[in-house]
Amino acid sequence: MIVTRDATARNPSAPDAWGTTSPTCANWWKRRTLVVVKISPLFSAMVRMTRFAPLLALLFALPLGAQRTNRDPDAVRLVTDDIAHFWDAFDARAVLGTERALDSLYFGRATPGLQDFQQLRLQRKDTFAKTVDVAARYYGSTRASMARIATFEPSLRDMLRRFAALYPDATFPDVYFVVGRLSTGGTTGSAGLLIGAEMYGRTDDSLLTAPLGNWHRAVLRPVDDLTVIVAHELVHYQQGQLGSSLLGRSLREGIADFVAELLTGQNLNAGAVDYLDAHEAELRAEFLAGMTKDDVSQWLYNGDASVGRPADLGYAVGHHIARAYYERQADKRTAVREMLTLSNEDAARRFLDASGWAH
Repeated sequence: MIVTRDATARNPSAPDAWGTTSPTCANWWKRRTLVVVKISPLFSAMVRMTRFAPLLALLFALPLGAQRTNRDPDAVRLVTDDIAHFWDAFDARAVLGTERALDSLYFGRATPGLQDFQQLRLQRKDTFAKTVDVAARYYGSTRASMARIATFEPSLRDMLRRFAALYPDATFPDVYFVVGRLSTGGTTGSAGLLIGAEMYGRTDDSLLTAPLGNWHRAVLRPVDDLTVIVAHELVHYQQGQLGSSLLGRSLREGIADFVAELLTGQNLNAGAVDYLDAHEAELRAEFLAGMTKDDVSQWLYNGDASVGRPADLGYAVGHHIARAYYERQADKRTAVREMLTLSNEDAARRFLDASGWAH
């Protein structure tokens, strides 16, 4: 089910226009109370009964963006409300000014997913507004691609079902498609998976000019790659942390890439994988020499700072280690389960040894 805003949500002056799907912080208590009290007259009576106070306290203590997870891939909600809200704000920039338009028409109507994304990746609204202004030509070019996201529901459902078959212990959170500041393709939050839709709107390379840099030219993708990024973040959602070392962090990212590739046939970092294939002996020696250290600056999240070789080669190393381990195992589902349940630095080192990649 693709979730989009309803007719009421098109009118920001309508009372409680966003209350059922994206309550604001200022009104969350009032709206949640109204929704609950309307459920049943019996519940209204319960509210007045002090013996139910602990139950009510627990109910209202749940955070706004609390994870809605389940074991059924067909129950996952694919939420696109924030994209429509972004375009409302984008189109109102000339009248309201960019920061004000985004604040009232985008952030002011945020779903729980966008609320998470703002805290995790956007933070300052004024910085986001400046990004939208300086890259307005690129943002505008992504509109048609974002309009196609709803058509990917069959592909996304198929991927989710394949993951359920491959990893029966999987949990399936909702997926929120939001618009960010050209810095994050995907992440996870308390509301579920958060996908930066503007990163999947590449249509015309002539638009990839300043302020977009080499990193953007390497990572911005067409909307047809949407399913693989959702698969990558879905894997992350299952994983624990493997520590702060280069090995642990590279394995976490590489395993997500590898399992996503099993599910979709695509690799998000194919360029880095190809480069590693061509230079594996020297890169293996360099990686192993620094893998226990916390400095990942030459291997991960290095964007435009990488000189003379592709950024994010740690993803490719982790992918190769995961692939080597998988190929050694007779029971492939067990191999995937073992990858996804790694939980600390020691487990990461044992996994590396068992893969044979280091030798």
